[in-house]
Amino acid sequence: MRTIALDFDGVICDSAEELARSSWMGNQVLNTGKSALDTVPIDFIRRFIELRPVIHTGFEGILLAEMIVNDFDDTDIRSDFSSLCSQLAARFRVEREELIEMFGAARDRWIDDDIDGWIRTHQFYPGTIDTIKRLRERMVDLAIITTKEKRFASRLLGPFDLRVSEDRVFGLAEGTKSDVLLRLSSEAPATAGSIIFIDDRLETLETIRDTTGLEMVELYLASWGYNSMEQRKRAEADSRINVLSLGEFIEWGKNKPYRLPSDSQTASLEIQ
Repeated sequence: MRTIALDFDGVICDSAEELARSSWMGNQVLNTGKSALDTVPIDFIRRFIELRPVIHTGFEGILLAEMIVNDFDDTDIRSDFSSLCSQLAARFRVEREELIEMFGAARDRWIDDDIDGWIRTHQFYPGTIDTIKRLRERMVDLAIITTKEKRFASRLLGPFDLRVSEDRVFGLAEGTKSDVLLRLSSEAPATAGSIIFIDDRLETLETIRDTTGLEMVELYLASWGYNSMEQRKRAEADSRINVLSLGEFIEWGKNKPYRLPSDSQTASLEIQ
């Protein structure tokens, strides 16, 4: 059986607005100890969404919010985000674990106060839910690997009856995506294409590409997610990473062979 592992945010779900609002609330806690959702400025949300591709893990949104509120230059944010995050964390004297807890607590408060509003800020990319259901019907082993906390991803998946079992949803606490894929690789046949992984973050795919033990994992960059034209061009030049469009992904759920964009003359992906 072939395993298809999917990132969540930027592959299945467009959660950029929710992340902006949760990050605003978390940043208020960082600065004042209190948060209020109803005061999020529209201009802040727009700028946050434009800068969303720099974020690796959700809690970093608190620090991106700090940069936006203090009008850091967008070019500096895009080119030096990790370093700026480290500087801000040092300034506020907070560790990664504290920021994770702060961010999760802000999101929990929103869910407790207005779960319907929280859900409405998430938009699933067109066709992704039906494609996942079709792949499950064809007995494909599906896994979700995300840097979102598992409880939040599971809560969003639940209403759609996707039948992705709890032990196949891997969240922030499960380790890096490379760690999770190594565990999945130990369960799967050591053949090319036995595991497919789709992520919208090029840097993540490049790390997996360079991880010993994951040479057989097929890697795909979701072009519809949080990445730039420059990153998509970089992926196209990489022999291990394929750039995948949303339309091509949807074709995987149909009952016919589908030719991979990386080798349209000879390769076909036939889910069995």
